[in-house]
Amino acid sequence: MSDRDVRTDVTVVGGGMAGLTAALTAQERGVDVTLLEKGSRFGGSMYLSTGAIWTYDSYAEFRDHVPNGDPALQRLIFESIDDGYEWLEGLGVELTEPDLDLPGSGRQVDPPRLTERLTEHFEREGGRALLETPMSEIRFDGVRITGVLAHTPEDEALDIDCESVVLATGGFQGNEELVERYITPNTENLCLRANPWSTGDGFEAATAIGAKTTKGLSKFYGHSLPAPPAEFSRDELSDVSQYYGTVAVVLNRDGLRFTDEAESELEAVLIQDIVAETDGRAYYVVDSDLCDPDAVGLSADAMADIRNAEAAGGKVAECQSLEALGTALGEWGVNGETAVETIREYNAAIRDERAEQLVPPRTDHKCQLDTPPFYAVEIQPGITYTMGGIDVDTDMRVQRRSASTATYGQEYQPTESRDIETRPIPGLYAAGIDVGNVHHRTSAGGLSHGLVTGRVAGDRAATFAQGQPVVQ
Repeated sequence: MSDRDVRTDVTVVGGGMAGLTAALTAQERGVDVTLLEKGSRFGGSMYLSTGAIWTYDSYAEFRDHVPNGDPALQRLIFESIDDGYEWLEGLGVELTEPDLDLPGSGRQVDPPRLTERLTEHFEREGGRALLETPMSEIRFDGVRITGVLAHTPEDEALDIDCESVVLATGGFQGNEELVERYITPNTENLCLRANPWSTGDGFEAATAIGAKTTKGLSKFYGHSLPAPPAEFSRDELSDVSQYYGTVAVVLNRDGLRFTDEAESELEAVLIQDIVAETDGRAYYVVDSDLCDPDAVGLSADAMADIRNAEAAGGKVAECQSLEALGTALGEWGVNGETAVETIREYNAAIRDERAEQLVPPRTDHKCQLDTPPFYAVEIQPGITYTMGGIDVDTDMRVQRRSASTATYGQEYQPTESRDIETRPIPGLYAAGIDVGNVHHRTSAGGLSHGLVTGRVAGDRAATFAQGQPVVQ
């Protein structure tokens, strides 16, 4: 074995929330673990987040809000999240009550401190953590996983021999080709609201050896960001995000509403509709009342978000009348006259309790825009993480793409279930956003997903590496 070869029991690919959790859990089971991180730091996109680890308060609510996701994986997350909190506290991680108005409940962490704590603990206990070391290939002999190929920071080949692999590379939102293939051809109008290293390495390596993918590959989670000429760094993504879209009136360049802004409590549905229904530009319009969190129960401080967009150099208009607002929008290339007419019609429908008759309807946050000053912000959608991905079972074992299980909505009962039974690829596991279809159009918390699936994947990968059967 050369100096560029490594022998380990478990290799974890990706050092974000799921990867760090998987690596530490596997290490706790008494195996040797090597952690590969493509980026220049650990923490992944979790490092850039608000640190809210949450999910819905009941499994029924989970299913009600995310009905198209995988029910078994959703139940696993709901039933395991409290154990995850206890595990973090046992590692000395400080958990606080979230300072955000979330659809469910949970805990909040300081992402940089959490990253530092988990990484230090892993290395102190003998773990091998390698930065700037991307995986290029999973070694698979047709029967089971035998290791991975990676590259050192000096771009030299690194051959890692191991018993099992956990893929936790954070989804494919940073891969323009995959985003164009599955989400939108108009990637020039989509901003990456995440770390730059989650480019689908796990997804592509797994599918290259026959891994099955999930439905929902076109779905993603994100928030709106100030459109150019706004400028901001990656570390400022949360600060400049415009979180109040679900209470605003959202217009396209034609000055028309094009979606039910309040379809979901989080902005994920709204952002996906902006991508699908516009040219990548939309306009959030609110009035003075909607900028008051106490007036409408906002989950964010709209006025602070608007000022942050303005400070970043974004297009922000503050007007004392709707007519002046229409003029300002017109200067941005929007049909200002239609925009004013749209807002007036919207206000009349809200006043007359006809919100459901609007086209599109308005299902929540039914407040008129009639208290000046009025504010408009030009936004572009930002993608934080993808929702579709690698298909796994509740042990996080990656499933083979061995036969079609598609029914396309038809009632279909196979005569022999073994004809379409999926089986795992021995030794290959996935965690976090690489696992697909936990979320589907709507989200239930990305960090809770990473925490729970990371712990399961790390435990099962260690068990497999020790030659023990995985008990379902």
